[in-house]
Amino acid sequence: MPSSTFFDEDEFIELIVRKQARQTTWKQNRYIRMQVMQNPKAARAWQDAKDTSPHEHFSLSGDHPPLTKVLAVFLLAILIAFGIYALIRHYDIIIDIHVEQKQTYNLRFTDKRLTEVAGMIEANYAKKVIFDREEIQQKLLSGRMDTTRRVEDFLEDLRTNGVDNYIDDKGLIHIR
Repeated sequence: MPSSTFFDEDEFIELIVRKQARQTTWKQNRYIRMQVMQNPKAARAWQDAKDTSPHEHFSLSGDHPPLTKVLAVFLLAILIAFGIYALIRHYDIIIDIHVEQKQTYNLRFTDKRLTEVAGMIEANYAKKVIFDREEIQQKLLSGRMDTTRRVEDFLEDLRTNGVDNYIDDKGLIHIR
């Protein structure tokens, strides 16, 4: 960038060409703007560039959006937020989040069919149970399900009582 005491018109024209190709910094854009407003030679060079390339758009503003547009968007966002706040206050909308603790306890079962035990697993552990063989569904079991323990622990207890099972890669529980 040339110093403020010496003005090189050829260098300034080169800077204008670079500005049109969007290859200038914000400091260079500010320098061009200041020179066009204060220096008659720079104003003439700017006008000559515009006259020789009438099909191109020449602008002294930078590549950033004008401050008025930024302020307008900001004020619009504030108005929307204030409107939402006013609606909530006017209609006394209460936003209340309540999270219930899941009951954890020991479920005892006596002579329950395996299909019923599978239903207990699905209800308490939110895991889908699939029977690989239909005849196993009617098998009777007695025991307890401690919902404070992991489902894997309960499945291990079932295995020790003769109910073969596994969890597949999709997280489904298979009873075979």
